[in-house]
Amino acid sequence: MNVGINGKFHGYLRGTVSNGTFNPTATCAAACIGDTAVFISTFFGAGAKFTCSLGYAGCKFNFQYSSPDKTLKFHHWQDRGTNGVDEHFVGDIANS
Repeated sequence: MNVGINGKFHGYLRGTVSNGTFNPTATCAAACIGDTAVFISTFFGAGAKFTCSLGYAGCKFNFQYSSPDKTLKFHHWQDRGTNGVDEHFVGDIANS
């Protein structure tokens, strides 16, 4: 593995929130970044349920990473899926 490889990561996680009420004035500490459960409870309340955390029914996602680094043999990776039964991994980020 090469150290110091830079790239870009982007994507989305789409589902439905139930048993909660959206609070548009909520603020989130650094704990929200990368922790879906903390984000949902902060912005929708402690009792809120998110489909993507309940077995994937009604959940859709698509995450991608790419790097232009010339030392890499493979430059793009993608993980996408729907409802937990249709998940596809494409590509790799690797130098061999």
